[in-house]
This record gives sequence, structure tokens and C-alpha cells, in this order.
Amino acid sequence: MSPLRHGAVACLVAVALLAPNAALAEDVANPRAQALFDKALEAARKGDLVAACPLFKASQDVEPRSGTLLNLATCYEKTWRTASAWATYRQAESSARREGRPQLEEEGRKKAELLEPRLVRLTVTVEAAQRVPGLVITVDGAKRPEIEWGLPIPIDPGEHTVTAEAPQRAAWSQTVTLTSDSRALTVPTLAPEKPVSWWTTGRKVGVGVAGAGAATAVVGLVVGAMASSKYSSGEELCPPNQTTGCRVGAKDRSDSAYGLATTSTVLVVAGAAVAAAGGVVVLVAGPPRAHGAAPKKVLALSAAPSWVGLSGQFD
Repeated sequence: MSPLRHGAVACLVAVALLAPNAALAEDVANPRAQALFDKALEAARKGDLVAACPLFKASQDVEPRSGTLLNLATCYEKTWRTASAWATYRQAESSARREGRPQLEEEGRKKAELLEPRLVRLTVTVEAAQRVPGLVITVDGAKRPEIEWGLPIPIDPGEHTVTAEAPQRAAWSQTVTLTSDSRALTVPTLAPEKPVSWWTTGRKVGVGVAGAGAATAVVGLVVGAMASSKYSSGEELCPPNQTTGCRVGAKDRSDSAYGLATTSTVLVVAGAAVAAAGGVVVLVAGPPRAHGAAPKKVLALSAAPSWVGLSGQFD
């Protein structure tokens, strides 16, 4: 017969914590919670505690019960997660008290008391001089509130990373491995961040594009001056409004002047557009992005004699 989830308060090696008649008084379990709990017991009896613990936790999340908490705490203890086990035994004690189950309450209390001397604790100290504005301390990514700074907080044995961050300060982190001994860490003074260069990738590209556009426009002006010179020399060979008696080469010079003038117009317009696009890239690129921030989307340039296009992304 499948064990009732609410009454199953056996330890993970199937040693009963309560007499069988305690199980008979339980209410019918939530079907999802019961299925998860049964699966957890099955995994535990096979010795697969890595699979059993999250199944007990999932069952508890669906329908909280003190009996499930005791099994979850025992699972944590047998996988050397002593701090998690101790905290869960305490939760089971409180839960059983609310449920009016004195036997389970006593079991949770006794288990927690027996485990407490074996707890490993991590103390993170921040001296007054190191408490810069906006300082945030995290342990394995979870924020440690300021009220806990300097307190020995129980933690599961294993590798843990302590990080300190503050605005306009270089982040600090240290990884420690805890086994059977507690450990204390002191957060050092966070150094000011190094000044970041104005020359971001986007701004460099933007200035380069603007410079190329300006150079193109200058070439266009030079070609325009050549066109004007050609036209003037053509007028010497054939004054305006004169249709006959023009000297040899006048028409060739005139045609050349018109060609150069057209080229000059294209170069000046295109150069001005490219230079303007480069200026836009510089403005949109903005300041250097903070460490860990997402890349900033800006514009890159594509150009041809008859069109100019902007696209792309820069950090």
C-alpha cells in the first residue's frame, strides 16, 4: 500500500518516526503533492537522494505539511546540506505546532538541536570605513542584508562566492570552500572605478565615418573648382551666347566642365550625408556601458552615390 504523504514521517532509510496510528489520522493529500511525495520516497529508498530532495521540496510547495518538511530536512541532512536541514527542521517544528501535531513538533525540535553543533557558519564583516554608499553584499548571488553583516550565518558546506559591489566602485569577490570549520571574511575597501575613455567603439566608428564624409565633400569641392576652371577656359574659346566662330576645343572643355560639375555635386552631397551620419553615430553611441550591461544599439553606415543607409550595433 502506498504510504500516505501526510502521515509518512519516516526517515529516508524507512525508519518510522511515528507510530503507524498517527498516519491514519491524516487528511487526504492533494493528488499532485501525493504523487510527488511517493516518487520522492521511492527515490530515497533506492538511495537516490539527489533526486529525492527536490521531489520532497516540490511536494511541499504544492501542499505544505510538517511531515513533508521533516522528510525534506532528513534528505538535506543525509546529503550534507546541514544548514538547509537545520532550517527545515525548524520550519517543520513551527509547522507542526500550527497544525496541532506535538509529536512532529518534538521531532523537528530534537533533530534541529542535534544538528546545530555541526553547523558551518560564514561571517561576512564590513568595517565602518568600508561601508560606502550603495554597498551590496551577496553570497552565491543572494543579497546578505546589512543587519547580517558581522553575524555568523549557517551555510551549507561547499564552495561559496562572496561579492561586494557599490556604485562607481570596482567590484570585489572571493570564493571560499567550507567543510567542517566556520569561516570569517572581511570585505576590503572597494577601489574607485578607473576612468573610462570617451572613445567607445561606436564613437570611434562615428568619428571615422564623419571624417570620411568630410574628406569626400572636400574632394567634391576640389572637383567643383576644376569644373569652374574648365568652364572659364571654355568661355575664352567660345564666349557665352556665341553659336558660330568658336575656337577648336571649346565644346570639349564645356562638356568636361559639366561632367566635373556633376561629379562635384554628387561628392559634396554624399560627403555631407556621410559626415552627418557619422555625427549621428557619435551621438547615439553614448557613454561607455557599465560592466555587465547589455550592448548599446547604434548606427553603422552603408553608402553609395545615390543612397546612404544606417544599421548595426556597437558596444
